Amino acid sequence: LLVSTGAYGAWRALDQRVLKTQTAHDSIAVVGFLDTPLQSIRSGQSVRIIGWMWHPAGVRSAYLYAGERAISRLDLLRPRPDVASAHPNKRGMKHSGFEVQLNAGDTKEFARGKALSLRIALHNGRASQLDFGTLP
Repeated sequence: LLVSTGAYGAWRALDQRVLKTQTAHDSIAVVGFLDTPLQSIRSGQSVRIIGWMWHPAGVRSAYLYAGERAISRLDLLRPRPDVASAHPNKRGMKHSGFEVQLNAGDTKEFARGKALSLRIALHNGRASQLDFGTLP
């Protein structure tokens, strides 16, 4: 227990040191991509939404929105070796994936023309948003 507590404390100290190198008002935008085609997201049907996102400060949390309605918090840090190989100069890209399984009840209020987006909280205290387009 002491070893794991010490290791966690060392990791947090390193994490905070790295995060402090990021300015609070950086101009770098979150980058990302939605692997699940918008055409496959239908009202009243189950769907698995997969994609990736990255910011040098690190992503703390992200929520999926349809229009102004929060749909689900995303499971973050999924392995994405394909993305990491495409962006070898971006640290932390290997675990930039996200996914969420929405059941039919979660999607029943989706309407045509609503924007699908991610609202993202970063480790440096800033927030960002990725817009993926409108639902068919």
